[in-house]
Order: sequence, then structure tokens, then C-alpha cells
Amino acid sequence: MSNNYFTLPLQGEFLGDYRWKLLAPFSYYLDKPGGEEVVVPAGFVTDGLSIPKFALTIIGGHWDGQAPQAAVIHDFLYHDQRYTRKKTDQIFLEGMKILKVSWWKRRTMWLAVRVGAGGVWKNYGKK
Repeated sequence: MSNNYFTLPLQGEFLGDYRWKLLAPFSYYLDKPGGEEVVVPAGFVTDGLSIPKFALTIIGGHWDGQAPQAAVIHDFLYHDQRYTRKKTDQIFLEGMKILKVSWWKRRTMWLAVRVGAGGVWKNYGKK
């Protein structure tokens, strides 16, 4: 899905175990179209919606629906850590809203990463 925020199609290939490798850059404009752009480079590997299993049973699989586009940006920003964890998680929430993910699904996924991803954030910060 392309729109004024996610302007490039998500192109990649599955590597197994839910992992997916981007074959082309993928980008997202923060706050407004034409605003600050986050570009995920080709070659980046992500696992899509990597939220706890209890939440996956509620919202669907790692690559279901439109939310995976926001998850790719979120995963990249966890690796990159150019923003705080709180802002990165807020970008994930806003991206899902732009992608028209239902209110209850996006809040469930956002809450799951807020509660469960602190250790992941810390591990990436050590690299």
C-alpha cells in the first residue's frame, strides 16, 4: 500500500522463520508528507510483527494485514536508535493509524511492544 507517508512499495523475500529481507529501500515520512523521512535500506532483515505470542493470537500473524509496513519501520528504528524508544514506539502507533489498522489492533500491538520490547531495545543499544 502506497500513500503520502509510505511512498515506496515494500519489496522483499522471505528467508524463513518469519524473517524477511528488503530487496529495495522502503521509507516513511514522519508527521506529514514531505517531512522527515526514515529510509530503511535494501538488505535490512526484519521479522515483521515481532510482538509476544499472546498478542499475535489476537491480531494475526507476523505478516498479516497492513501493520507489517509500520513494523518494518519500527524494527529498523530499534536497530538504528536515532530516536528514544518511546518515540520509536509512537512512530509505530502512528504508522499503523495511517495504514488504517483498527484502533483496537494498533493499541494492542503498541501496548505489546511498550511492555515487552525493553530488553530488545537494550540489546540493540549494546551493539
